[in-house]
Amino acid sequence: MLMTITKEDLIDENNITLIRKAAWSWYKSLYMTHEYEDVFQMCFMFVLEALDRYNSDRGAFSTFMYTVIKNEMMKYIDKQKGIYELVD
Repeated sequence: MLMTITKEDLIDENNITLIRKAAWSWYKSLYMTHEYEDVFQMCFMFVLEALDRYNSDRGAFSTFMYTVIKNEMMKYIDKQKGIYELVD
């Protein structure tokens, strides 16, 4: 049975807590070069933009959120590396 997640479901306290934990982890990984709230907003937006790709047959929503955040943050960091290399 395919389950859909709405934007309202995303605002559930458990989901926000998971996004906050992931954001804190990435905030530390970015060597605190960004404000924590900015990193949290980026993580939240990554999940929000990916909601329509969630398929409950493939796993739990928390796993989906973690994977989306991880992949998008890795892309973001790679992009930032390219920008910094151009500046040098």
